[in-house]
Amino acid sequence: MRPPHEPPPRAKRWLEFAALATLLTVSGFLIWRRMSLPDIFEDGYHHWWIGAHWAESGTYVDPMSLMTNGSWLPGYYPLVAGLYSLAGWGALDLLRWIGLAASLITLLLVYGMARRHGLAAGLFAALFFGVAIQTSLIGSMAVPEPLVVLAMTGGVYLLWFSRWSREEIRYALAAALFLAAAILRYEAWLAVSLLPIHAWFLDRPRFRVFALTALPSFVFMALWAVALLPGGLLPAIVVGQTAREAQNQLLLGSIPANPWERFGWFWFGNYAAGLLPLFVLGPAYMVCRLRREYPTWLSLGLFAGVTALVVGGLGTGSYRYVAIAVPFVAVAAGRAVQGIAHILLRLSRPSLARVAVAGLLIALVVASAANTAWITPKLDSVGLLNAPLERAGVWISQQPWDEGKRLLSDSPIATYYSRVDPALAWSSWWLPSNRTDALMILRAQYEYIVFVNVSYYPLHQLFPELANGTSSTDFVLVYNANAWEEEYGAKAVYVYTPRP
Repeated sequence: MRPPHEPPPRAKRWLEFAALATLLTVSGFLIWRRMSLPDIFEDGYHHWWIGAHWAESGTYVDPMSLMTNGSWLPGYYPLVAGLYSLAGWGALDLLRWIGLAASLITLLLVYGMARRHGLAAGLFAALFFGVAIQTSLIGSMAVPEPLVVLAMTGGVYLLWFSRWSREEIRYALAAALFLAAAILRYEAWLAVSLLPIHAWFLDRPRFRVFALTALPSFVFMALWAVALLPGGLLPAIVVGQTAREAQNQLLLGSIPANPWERFGWFWFGNYAAGLLPLFVLGPAYMVCRLRREYPTWLSLGLFAGVTALVVGGLGTGSYRYVAIAVPFVAVAAGRAVQGIAHILLRLSRPSLARVAVAGLLIALVVASAANTAWITPKLDSVGLLNAPLERAGVWISQQPWDEGKRLLSDSPIATYYSRVDPALAWSSWWLPSNRTDALMILRAQYEYIVFVNVSYYPLHQLFPELANGTSSTDFVLVYNANAWEEEYGAKAVYVYTPRP
């Protein structure tokens, strides 16, 4: 007999479906809302520029900052180039919609992984993942991270949580998903590498099959590292890029100078603030109850790696660095909620137990909603600081243009809004290191120059007078894109044309 006040099975299924649909709608709305706002960094436009340049010129190269020389992996750019060939500048929006779809599919996988441990576990795991600022942030931009997160989550789901089809098929699909992640982001390399290591120590009977599952990714990793050898060792290439930006931020005072202050700034003032209920319950439950599970190894391994980068001053830290871990932390947090509810239900007075559980669940929903409502405007304001870059590009798009002339732009956002043929847009990273030679090329080939006041950009180092925002012997200031944003930390942006 059904306990009193419990709805019939069909009604329970409909209620569960309605709750999950609501979570998908809320998460989708949060991502869609961020899609309509300025990105908080330029990487989405940078990826678009690389793919668009490839589609227009037939050459796979980064016209901005040489990231295709090893700092970024190649897997995203065939997709970008293909969409640009179909939609031109609209490819950026299509990539954002792909990110949104990937994030919502990941939410369903998170729900499925946690649902095995109870309805509360499933719904709260989905809630935590869906409203975390990390999810709406990466899901709203034209970046590969949503696809990486989906691929890694899908692979783990197939290996440990799915009963669909035969094992051989699941392992083969998981291998393909891990390979897809490995050609998109370096963080996936650590995640895939931990797969056979975890099996060797804690799941020895499946070590061989897990090693084979990871093998395609290992082959790609080895080939990629060998291909980059003429330019140096892969760790030096990747860390060199992240360290350069970190050192610049340290000089500007944007991040704390003290290593332990950086630790607190990143984890407590930055990352965990994305959703406190998630990042309190999830890691705690992983450490206390799930130490033997692969998602715990993956998550804590990524956390340790990012901590070393941030504390060592080799990276600024980013929501994206540990994006792969967020779904698994959400699953652990959902299971923690289920576990706490079970403890409360064992209270001696059933009526008091039900009230306590209801209070807990309501408090977590309210706290999660309040946390998201509190932090969202903070990120919105950060995105507004990129408005001068957009204004510079829009101004250029309205100007006459000599046929065959190029745009020199140190901003992917400005390049996108300029509507200049991506094959004719380059950054100052491609200029000669000699001032005289660089000036000669600028006069002969470039119509406009977008100067961004970043000290380590080659244009700034070659022509420091451009930072004054005034005409000089060699350059004419034609547009000052700056406004109130500069007072709040925005980079100064000027548009120049070289004097004949």
